[in-house]
Amino acid sequence: MATAFVYSLIKQVSSAQIGISSKPPEDAERLTKETGTIECTNLEIAKNTKYLVLAVKPQHYDEVLKEIKDEVNKNNPIIVTMAAGKTIASIHKALDNDKISVIRIMPNTPVKIGKGTILIASKNVTNQQLEEYKTDHKNAGRFIELDEDLIDAGSVISGCGPAFVFQFMEAEIKAGMSLGLDKETATILALETAKGTATLAIEEDKNLEDLRESVCSKGGSTIEGVESFKQADLDGIVKEALTKSFEKTLQLGKE
Repeated sequence: MATAFVYSLIKQVSSAQIGISSKPPEDAERLTKETGTIECTNLEIAKNTKYLVLAVKPQHYDEVLKEIKDEVNKNNPIIVTMAAGKTIASIHKALDNDKISVIRIMPNTPVKIGKGTILIASKNVTNQQLEEYKTDHKNAGRFIELDEDLIDAGSVISGCGPAFVFQFMEAEIKAGMSLGLDKETATILALETAKGTATLAIEEDKNLEDLRESVCSKGGSTIEGVESFKQADLDGIVKEALTKSFEKTLQLGKE
């Protein structure tokens, strides 16, 4: 995900202004060679950067923040965090400083193609700073501002959601093959239908229920499948899946 953001950022900002640090260092070396960005240490970035992006797993946050704490408190960069469950308050606590500026984002994988959904909240950040950050990353996708206490709930739709959509399309492909289609044809039909349907939903000034009903004719084949989903309690299945993901997100934030 961090790599995707780097590629979107270099479309707006000179690559020479972007420092990369990683463990293992080979990852930073590869990315800097590909993008023209600068390989750095964590401390070098904390000392010299305006936006300090923490693109590490939640379980490594305390270790990294402990390493850069003194430099961050001295130079006051804007911290950008994208870890599941890690709140702005937890960043302040780790740094022993609740005055530090923090932008919390939760992106999803379509950022890789500039079609991402990025949830965003902030603390101690001016409107100008927030807009500057969003402008720098406008090639990543669409930013959705939320109160921070809703970020974790929103992320199970936008962040985990791509996996759920992929899983549904996989199921469609398997079902199509069971009905006689070859895999290639079933795959094209599933992908193009998902793409066109999402685009239609975005562009049409109608709610999803109305759009769904517009596909269903009374006594037709589509309504038979829709009724089957209802009987299987699709709403309940989806709710349970999102709830499980939400609970895990909260757990990760405590680890």
